Amino acid sequence: MKHRILAHEIVYGGSRYRLHIAEYDSDTGRLTITPFVEETADTRFYPGTVEVTVTDRKMNVKPVTGPT
Repeated sequence: MKHRILAHEIVYGGSRYRLHIAEYDSDTGRLTITPFVEETADTRFYPGTVEVTVTDRKMNVKPVTGPT
């Protein structure tokens, strides 16, 4: 199953991605981050900055507070 998020800024693996989509495929365990080009069905939007991690074959999304 694929899980997608879009955020103003995604922090993943020490890199920052502005206006990108993070897509996690729980069947393969693969996370991809691609630039936002158009709306995609079933994509959850997060305003601001979020940190994405993957643990136990699950994508975790945590809002980042404070200076970025």
